[in-house]
Amino acid sequence: ILNRLLTLDSEGGFSRLEYDSLESGSYESDLRGQRTYVPEIGGTRDKWRVNLTLLSLRQTVRDTIADDLLHFIRGHKTFVFAPEYHRYPERVFPAGWGDAQTAIRYLSRWKGAGRRISFSVREQ
Repeated sequence: ILNRLLTLDSEGGFSRLEYDSLESGSYESDLRGQRTYVPEIGGTRDKWRVNLTLLSLRQTVRDTIADDLLHFIRGHKTFVFAPEYHRYPERVFPAGWGDAQTAIRYLSRWKGAGRRISFSVREQ
């Protein structure tokens, strides 16, 4: 149904894969100071934010995967995301880049050691 543009598997070097559940509503205080949860208009459900870090080690196939990831981030602002599809098939969702920030850091002072790429994906 959907075109598969990029696949990053768990063997690709993820050092972080964290799920945050984002509430769709907000907490507000009434006149007596009691806080109550107010659902969002339209009754939308809570959404997901996934924080990921990909390790790109030197002279491996993973370095090519990191370059493919960076190209994908720059070229696709919205997409469908399927994190750990075999474990959580219900977590397939339309997505965008969470904080619109991608951090690329070298693993050591020697640049040939590889890179660490941190990014977030947020359900839309």
